[in-house]
Amino acid sequence: MLNKNLEKQIKGAIESFNKIRKPEAIARLLEFKDKKFLVKFTGHMCFSCGVYDYFEDLMWELRDLGIETKIESYKNFINYFKVKYQIFNQVKIMYQLPQIPYSYNSLEPWIDAKTMEIHHSKHHQGYVTNLNTVLEKNPQWQGKKLENLMKNFKKLRGSKKDKIALKNNGGGHLNHTLFWEIMGPKKELDDKLIKEVVKTFGSIEKFKEIFSQTAISHFGSGWAWLVRDQKGKLKVYSLPNQDSPYLLGHNPIIGLDVWEHAYYLKYQNKRADYVHNWWNVLKVI
Repeated sequence: MLNKNLEKQIKGAIESFNKIRKPEAIARLLEFKDKKFLVKFTGHMCFSCGVYDYFEDLMWELRDLGIETKIESYKNFINYFKVKYQIFNQVKIMYQLPQIPYSYNSLEPWIDAKTMEIHHSKHHQGYVTNLNTVLEKNPQWQGKKLENLMKNFKKLRGSKKDKIALKNNGGGHLNHTLFWEIMGPKKELDDKLIKEVVKTFGSIEKFKEIFSQTAISHFGSGWAWLVRDQKGKLKVYSLPNQDSPYLLGHNPIIGLDVWEHAYYLKYQNKRADYVHNWWNVLKVI
């Protein structure tokens, strides 16, 4: 049982952020105002959601607004929290395999249940396990958003071997997490995205043609991507292996896995058939 002083400090931080009226921060904190608040805060929020880095980003935003006192107050609080209870050292699992929001057989006949099961429970789990291993070896990377680690990859301190492991397994985790999210048994069209795609590529049909050809023609293992670049423009390209668009400073929107493990049980060497059928399970377009 954690002491009452710590609970009081946490509640004080909530009240402080309520006064700042930062909607995202307030929402994230208020989610955990229940009987299991402390457990959820230290476990789920810090490690699954990357709360420390989230609020570190927030502190810089507040500094720009001139709110210096509250920034330092929260820094002192989070540092106390880290040192006193050593939560970043005690919790070994920093990332967990996300649950797919539909059953493995939900995407049939386009993607078979066995492929989904192996792809998710074996391949994605492997990336998560290896990611946690390399993070445990590199405390300077812990508590940071994985997206930010990718965006600042060239500046990261660490051995070449560990940085390659971070790129491969961190990218594998990010890529697959998005992959499961954008697919589904039913269409959930993103009208805003569709309008932007039509404006950029001329039509949905033309976009599908460009994206499909990018995926089919990619040599070896990798992904086809629709991304938003630093200028906010949509682009289509492919990247090798598990390289993430975040490495280029781009935000991924749609990604198609063209590693053979994503389709070989059903399609064997017929990648084009897999790509063309995949549009049936992409729910946003």
